[in-house]
Amino acid sequence: MSPPIPLIKSINKSVDTVSTMTFGLKHSPSTADESIDPSEGNEYVKLPKIIIVGNSEALSLPVIVEKVINLSGKASPHVIYIGTASYDRTSKFELHSKGFKKRGCELERINISDKTNVPSVKETSRLVLEWADILLCAPGNTFHALLRWEDVGLDVMIKEASKKGTVVCGVSDGAGCWFSPIHFLCTNGPSQLEISAIDIRENAALVIEGDDAMVVSGDGEATCHVVVADEETGDTAAVPIP
Repeated sequence: MSPPIPLIKSINKSVDTVSTMTFGLKHSPSTADESIDPSEGNEYVKLPKIIIVGNSEALSLPVIVEKVINLSGKASPHVIYIGTASYDRTSKFELHSKGFKKRGCELERINISDKTNVPSVKETSRLVLEWADILLCAPGNTFHALLRWEDVGLDVMIKEASKKGTVVCGVSDGAGCWFSPIHFLCTNGPSQLEISAIDIRENAALVIEGDDAMVVSGDGEATCHVVVADEETGDTAAVPIP
């Protein structure tokens, strides 16, 4: 497990592009370390708290599950599973939730892919803004998820939950909803990229707290890389995050 590093300093001028969140979850550099108001009895926390997991299997690896739970600040946190990107398939829910079930977490699902069977705004708001300590988003069709979230107002709720300190966690391309833009790089041949990006390898997770980032390796070997593009040719080189 690598020590925390300043995300903004680590990738210099490219960070504004790769760390901009679609829903505004990432604060600007001047406000990223703002704490929750201590006058209300809350402890200082860095916001947002985001975990991007490389693949579905990695979310069952104990060290990664433990990091997600620890980031919530609860011994047995409440986890909301948002499976929109995988069309709310139960098989995906069972796969991605089993590590949290083993740790004694209480889980609820929000299913909105079926337009004829969508929970009320009031119930969805209660779960996301009042009950959840962790929001866990499935991999799959990111664009389908973004459109459905906007349709039912879930995008706004996720943003508000993040501002309150709720952990937002995504798996593979299901984590792309936290970032803008999203790039899918070919792994079996040369790739070209006009900007720098962050490459999350299988069995690894990238943890972001405010402006700090760290890598959690689920198997002791997997890591994350900054993918840097040559300004003239567009050719890329991957540099491991220390």
